[in-house]
Amino acid sequence: MRKGSNFSVVKPTICIMADPSPAAAQPRFSLSLTPTEDVCHLKGEPRFGFKLKILSLESDVITICLHQTPLKEIHGLEEIVYVTNEEGEEVEWPYGIGCWEHTDPFPDGLFFEEFKLGVPYERTFWLDKEDPATAQGGELGALEAGKMYKVQVSEDLIGAFSKWRRGRKEELLAGGLEEKKERWEEGSGKISLDVSEPFTFKAV
Repeated sequence: MRKGSNFSVVKPTICIMADPSPAAAQPRFSLSLTPTEDVCHLKGEPRFGFKLKILSLESDVITICLHQTPLKEIHGLEEIVYVTNEEGEEVEWPYGIGCWEHTDPFPDGLFFEEFKLGVPYERTFWLDKEDPATAQGGELGALEAGKMYKVQVSEDLIGAFSKWRRGRKEELLAGGLEEKKERWEEGSGKISLDVSEPFTFKAV
């Protein structure tokens, strides 16, 4: 069972260091998750979803590798949200079968995202009926009419920001394969995330 988490920016302990490295300082981000509507209509109209907004609070450009994270390859909504019903039971969303591919020696540039101060990264994760032709969707079928649901950010989503570097994507992906691997192989450490509070919605 995946549970959501509430994170807030923690004030660092003040200390004096000789020649501190700005590249090693923990970057600060905010992450908010909100519903597109107050009510989810199980008939599918108006459409309902979860809107994700991520903001960097840093003056430097931060580039994050999102390879093998739900922001680049999602298998089910539980990787984005942790949703429970009135009885406290976790909603079981449809899950797409898939696996991470490990054939490439280094992730493609499409898996890297730049985060700049004041420029939001936004995505909406929609809940749909199942498409009989493709067997895609089906999230609305996991909900019951008349029930209230509580939503919070999943731990999988929180963990998507663990590999970062200060600097522009173009600069950090420059050079040959070995240069890029060496530049990104060292651990990054956690980022500081200020995560929005849980919210509720009703299914009708």
